Amino acid sequence: MFGTTDADYATLTGVISIHPSLDWGGINVSPYLDADGAIGARTGYRRSRQLKFGLHEELVQCVHPSPERPSQERMEFHIRRWTDAVVPVSAGKSWYANNLVEDLQELVNEFPDHEFLGYIDVIPMVTTSSRWRLCVVNGLAVKIYPRLVWPSDVIANEALT
Repeated sequence: MFGTTDADYATLTGVISIHPSLDWGGINVSPYLDADGAIGARTGYRRSRQLKFGLHEELVQCVHPSPERPSQERMEFHIRRWTDAVVPVSAGKSWYANNLVEDLQELVNEFPDHEFLGYIDVIPMVTTSSRWRLCVVNGLAVKIYPRLVWPSDVIANEALT
């Protein structure tokens, strides 16, 4: 990938849930539908994304009056699709994480009336890079880094207070 370094290469895990869920009409042309960019390419998006929707499908049975014979009913089956989560394209595998924050922010901006809860863990493959989490705080995609606290620091701080 252009513009990436080995430090961007990471294992991504986790789920960010979306409340309320999004129905097919709201996501059917989104670049976040697939892992390989096929749908994104079809809809004119140029860059593949590092996040995707976790899709659900169910078969729904519908009964309608028959137009030819109003006294009879016609049964149809439809597939209902929706999403209630965003997941890494490469869940549990190594992948470039260089656009992860931008991808999540783009999704949050696209659905401002929805709540995004949870996080994506980013574990860099390069040992000199820090592990971090991606989450949404007040409508913003945010990187959160862990803080190391030594037990002796806790004891020293308690003694000072």
